[in-house]
Amino acid sequence: MRRYKLQIKDKQYTIDVDEIDANNFRVILGNQVFEVNLSAAEDVPEAVITPAMMPSRARDEVVVERPPVAYQPPAIETMERTRNVPSPALPPTPSLEFRPDLVAPMPGTILEIHVQPGDRVTRGQKLMTLEAMKMKNAIKSPYDAVVAQVLVQPGQTVRYGDVLVCFEEPRE
Repeated sequence: MRRYKLQIKDKQYTIDVDEIDANNFRVILGNQVFEVNLSAAEDVPEAVITPAMMPSRARDEVVVERPPVAYQPPAIETMERTRNVPSPALPPTPSLEFRPDLVAPMPGTILEIHVQPGDRVTRGQKLMTLEAMKMKNAIKSPYDAVVAQVLVQPGQTVRYGDVLVCFEEPRE
């Protein structure tokens, strides 16, 4: 609730305005209560309020006492020289040497198989689709090889590490 004091023709009025919601108000003037509905609102261009800067007076200023600076950086001459420290070792790169079998990278269900024994495959070629946690995952060949055996079939459930495909090294 907001209270306003108004003066109209040398007579003083006090009104209390209580906001019921965004457009409805209860206005109390003396012992009378009015329900007021705001039907429209607009800014009147003639009533633009422009802020103005006023010069300060000496008595308006307040002096703030600041404590002395507690931290001073050390002089560069007194600082210890940095040592050359080698960078940490990089993690080992995965080996692309030929391995005869491809294992399941996660548990799931085999949905599709795109190769059969005797097929030549290239690195990155899609071999099969494995569904795990409602996601379809493409199982791809890690290198160029020949498929020797496919040890799974569509609909089969596999565990992490189960052998899916056996390879032979391609002969030139």
